[in-house]
Amino acid sequence: SLDGATSITVFNPMIETPGVRDFVEAYHAKYGIMPTQRSFFAFEATNLVVDAIRRANSDKSEDIERALKTTTMPSLLGGTYAMDDHNHPHTPMQIVGVRGGKASVIAAQVGG
Repeated sequence: SLDGATSITVFNPMIETPGVRDFVEAYHAKYGIMPTQRSFFAFEATNLVVDAIRRANSDKSEDIERALKTTTMPSLLGGTYAMDDHNHPHTPMQIVGVRGGKASVIAAQVGG
C-alpha cells in the first residue's frame, strides 16, 4: 500500500487553483488524459515566451531575451514568475501524498 507516501512536486493536477483547474479541464477535454508536469510547464513556458515577444515588440532573439529577463507574470500555480540573477524562475512546490488510499495535496505553495 502507498498509504502514507509523500512527495514534493511543482505541478500536480490536483492543485486547487483556478488556473490549474481550467488547464486540467481543457487539456483533458482535448487529449483525453490528465496533463503531466512536462505538459504543464510546456504550456507555462509558451505563455512566458509569448508574453516576452509581445513586450519586446520584436522577433529578434536578443530583444526577446531582454524581455524574458524582466518578466513578472502570474503563474497558474499561484504566485508570480520572475527571473533571478541567473535567469531562473522560482516556482512554489507542492507537498502531495496518499492518505486513506487517496492522493491529495497536503500543503500547497511551499517555498518558491
